[in-house]
Amino acid sequence: MNGLCDEGPKVARINEALCIGCTRCFKICPTDAILGSAKHMHVVFADACTACGKCEAVCPTECIYLEPVQPTLQTWVWSQPAL
Repeated sequence: MNGLCDEGPKVARINEALCIGCTRCFKICPTDAILGSAKHMHVVFADACTACGKCEAVCPTECIYLEPVQPTLQTWVWSQPAL
């Protein structure tokens, strides 16, 4: 076993107080899930985010983090018990 486990779906979030608008995350996002412009705060479109972590890795202020997606009535799954 390699120690990795599935923690469930995640989405990138930006701490607005720390974002300096450097555009590094905007440029590296493979799904264009981040919107913003130079020297302005950026925002993540959760529906487009695949939680690849590339934005988190390039952020110089470490204001981007991956957060678990909270289950809703549409996303909650009750696994079937083993027979």
